[in-house]
Amino acid sequence: MSIQLSGQPRSATVLSDPSTDEDVMVVNTEGVVSDDELIEDGSSNLEEVEVWEDELQESIAPTTEICDWETLHAQIQLDLKKKHKDLPLSQINQHMILSNFAMLRIKGATRTTASMEITHQWHHGTGSGVWFARRVQALARHYQIFKQLPVEKWGGWLLNFKAGEVTPRALQTVLNTTILPNLGINPKWPICEHTAQ
Repeated sequence: MSIQLSGQPRSATVLSDPSTDEDVMVVNTEGVVSDDELIEDGSSNLEEVEVWEDELQESIAPTTEICDWETLHAQIQLDLKKKHKDLPLSQINQHMILSNFAMLRIKGATRTTASMEITHQWHHGTGSGVWFARRVQALARHYQIFKQLPVEKWGGWLLNFKAGEVTPRALQTVLNTTILPNLGINPKWPICEHTAQ
């Protein structure tokens, strides 16, 4: 059995790239093993890890209906076709990654194999890409359970404005009515327009 340790918190964005992959290690009974060694160990070890992950997921999460990848692939393609003009680029990319992941799963690839293949196609950063592959798996698991992309918690208020419409007054209003209250910050006096500039 192995235990994953992580050195620092991750970004809220599902597929954002950390500065390094070196802080994630796997500890097992034989000592410390890097992520690269875990991935390259062989298919039998990967299958054992996936079975263990499935058992862990079932024991932690309440029983939910998980949709098959054929249905999800059709839904992803339909969403891309209908909403591609309205979706931000980050969500279009997530849909494309999910579409690729779904197709690989339909063809019989394991989660790990599919996520590593997508990593080779999409991830151009430094390091092994294991962190990105895990983010792909987390995104796919979320989509399979909830049948939608995870809610992005950053920049939401900006989506309400078109390019060039953000003025100091609009920023002041959003800061005083939405952003600061959502963060639990209640200043004595509201932020003025001059401060928002």
